[in-house]
Amino acid sequence: MRADPRDDQHLYVLGIQFHHSDNSGATFLATRGRSVHPDHHALWVDPDDGDYLLLGNDGGLYVTWDRGQSWEAQDKLPIGQFYDVGVSRGRPYWVIGGLQDNGTWGGPNESRRRHGVPTDLWLDLNGGDGFHAAFDPDDPNVYYAESQNGVLARGDLVTGDGREIKPDDGRMNWNTPFLISPHNSRTLFIAGSRVWKSVDRGDHWTAISPEISRTPRGTATALAESPDEPGVVYVGSDDGALWGTRDGGQNWESLAEKVQGLPGPRYVSDLECRRGAPSVLFAAFDGHRSDDDQPWLFRSDDYGKSFRRTTDGLPAQLVRCFV
Repeated sequence: MRADPRDDQHLYVLGIQFHHSDNSGATFLATRGRSVHPDHHALWVDPDDGDYLLLGNDGGLYVTWDRGQSWEAQDKLPIGQFYDVGVSRGRPYWVIGGLQDNGTWGGPNESRRRHGVPTDLWLDLNGGDGFHAAFDPDDPNVYYAESQNGVLARGDLVTGDGREIKPDDGRMNWNTPFLISPHNSRTLFIAGSRVWKSVDRGDHWTAISPEISRTPRGTATALAESPDEPGVVYVGSDDGALWGTRDGGQNWESLAEKVQGLPGPRYVSDLECRRGAPSVLFAAFDGHRSDDDQPWLFRSDDYGKSFRRTTDGLPAQLVRCFV
C-alpha cells in the first residue's frame, strides 16, 4: 500500500492488479487492461508531483505522468528472472529458458550480425509463468516448455507446431519437476501427486507411482533419474516426502525417514544422481518456509538406504540446488 505524501485522498494498493483510490479507500479502480503487466510489487510516488509515479511489477518498470491514466513501459532495462534454462546440441546451439511470469523464450547463442545476437532472433515459445525448459538431445528442433502447475508443452522450431502434453494429474506444484530421460530422449518423466512416465514424447502418460506426498495437499518438487542405470528414479515433495525406485516404478521405497538429522519435514528442493557412481544420490532440503536457513545437504552412497549430511565448508545458508 502507498499513499500520496501530499494528498492522502490518493491511495494505491498493489496486487495482481494496480488499484487506485481518490477518496481515501472508499472506492477503488483498477488499471488492468491498460497495457500494464500484472503482479505489482513496488511503487514510488513523487513527493513533489503526485501525477508522477514509478511502478515495478513482473513486467519490469513503468512510469506515468498522469496518475495512472496512461503508462509507459521502460523497456531499455535488460532484466528478467529465469527459473530454468536448457540448451540444444549443435552449432549454433540454442538456449531456452522459462521466465518468471513472462513465458518461455528461446534463441541462438550466436549470429552473423555484427553486434552479436539481436533480440529479434529470440522467440516467444510458450506462455504463462515459465519454468522447466529443455531441448530434445537427439532433435535440436524439438523443445519442451512448462508453465505453472505442470502445464507442459512440446513444440518444433522448424514447423511451428506445438501442443500441450500435460498428464491428467489434478495436483501439481507451481514449479512442477520434469525431465527427459538420459537413456532415451523419447522418454519423459513429470511428477505431481504421483510420478508419470511417457515413452512417446508426452503423447501418452502412465502413472508409475502411488501418491508420493506426506499430506493431502503435497506435490512433487524434485525429480531425478540415474544417468547410469535406467529405471533408478527418485522424487521429493514440498512437504518432505522422499521416494526411490530401482525398477522403473514397479516398487517404491520411502527414503525420508532415512535422512537423519533434519529437524522436521523439509521442502525437497533438488535431487541429483552422480554420473559414474550409480548408487550415489544427493538431496537438498530447503527449510526457509519453516524459519530455518541452515544448509540441509545429504549424500547417499547406497541408493538411499542411508544418508549422511555433507555440509562441511558451506556457510550457514540454505542450499537450493546443485550445478
